[in-house]
Amino acid sequence: MKYSEAKKAIEALSSKYSADFYANKFNVYYKNELTAGVKKDFIYSFISRENIFNKLPFSNKLYMIMSELAMTPVDERGTDN
Repeated sequence: MKYSEAKKAIEALSSKYSADFYANKFNVYYKNELTAGVKKDFIYSFISRENIFNKLPFSNKLYMIMSELAMTPVDERGTDN
């Protein structure tokens, strides 16, 4: 999965979700609060704030999107824009 595909899929879940790059990670925000991220230079690296993540709307779908992105080889994810 490319970063652009992940961003589009995440932001389609709800207008309250957004995604961007900061601190060498692809970050996901819900209502402007950081909830999860995928490190840009590592495969299988998915980070979430469990106390927040599990309570989010569409958290299962978000998890699937982030997992697919994290499993994608780094060189196949595209650029960070």
